[in-house]
Amino acid sequence: MPLAVVLVAVGLGRAGPVEPVRAPDPTALPTTPPTALPSAAPAPPIAVTTLGHSLLGVTAGWELFGRGAEEVVRIELARGRITRTAVAPLLSGAPVSFVVGPDRAVVRSMDQVPGYVVPDGLPARPLPAGLDGGGVAFPGPTPGTVWVEGAATMVLRGMADGRPRWYVPVPESTPEISADGAGGIVFRATGGVYAATPAGLRRITTGALLAVGPSRWLTLDCDATHRCRPYAIDRATGARRAVPAVLSADVPRGLVAPNGRTAALFRLRRDGTPVPYLLDLSTGASLPVGVSIDPPSEDNLVWSPDSRWLFTTADTGMVSAIDPATGAATELGVALTTPGQLAVRPG
Repeated sequence: MPLAVVLVAVGLGRAGPVEPVRAPDPTALPTTPPTALPSAAPAPPIAVTTLGHSLLGVTAGWELFGRGAEEVVRIELARGRITRTAVAPLLSGAPVSFVVGPDRAVVRSMDQVPGYVVPDGLPARPLPAGLDGGGVAFPGPTPGTVWVEGAATMVLRGMADGRPRWYVPVPESTPEISADGAGGIVFRATGGVYAATPAGLRRITTGALLAVGPSRWLTLDCDATHRCRPYAIDRATGARRAVPAVLSADVPRGLVAPNGRTAALFRLRRDGTPVPYLLDLSTGASLPVGVSIDPPSEDNLVWSPDSRWLFTTADTGMVSAIDPATGAATELGVALTTPGQLAVRPG
């Protein structure tokens, strides 16, 4: 900080001689310490904002959750209430799993560092035994359950107590493991991409899995001469329908809307940056999205249960709602510190 210099003119007139002024003896200086400035009050661990109106005209009871580096935010759209819970940053730069249950949210790093659980309306607390290790975690098939990584298995555990409910064997060192959009998990192994549920393993495709959703998978399959086409697969019946579009597997995985009509996907710009867009799975028509997403990944996209909105965090950190009919984005007035992650709690 630059020093402030003050020039004081003393006795520069001609009325008489100028006598030197001695500095006071340091030992005579006051010894009473100066009064301390009041310190700022610590931020409350939980802050609630009531807007007095609903957000986006939502009347159903589903909720949107967001996670930043130092906060978990619960957005009750129908009630117009936003609850922000302060949390300590994770002591790792590894990927983080963010799973929301009926009454709490779980945050867990892939590294062996402490994670935490945020119960509704309460401060963050340590994860229960069984959930406190490292590795990926994903929503389970029933409310209040979560998949966590074990030794050559995925273990279904209770979010409240961490107790095991089910085990599904998966190959060790499995890459590309992620949630399947309906309470199961998907991963790539020898022979293709597989879905794992408490009923066991099921191969989805020998090609690439481009997007997941509760009612549809979007795959890219190739014949013996490597002519490739995208297909929408009905999860309930296994029926496959070709999608009239040219798609690539060299982008982050996308999400299919719950109604199975639209997929939120990524394409690469010339500089290699993934940018989002919407794809009509019936017509193959694409629609640009009116917001830049950061980071560009499926962790940063989530559909509302009624498929009316696609939520994401922009490169500014603001949470935005995208209208799939137009691609237009509406900011919700909530910002997340980087990196942002989103999740939805069904009503």
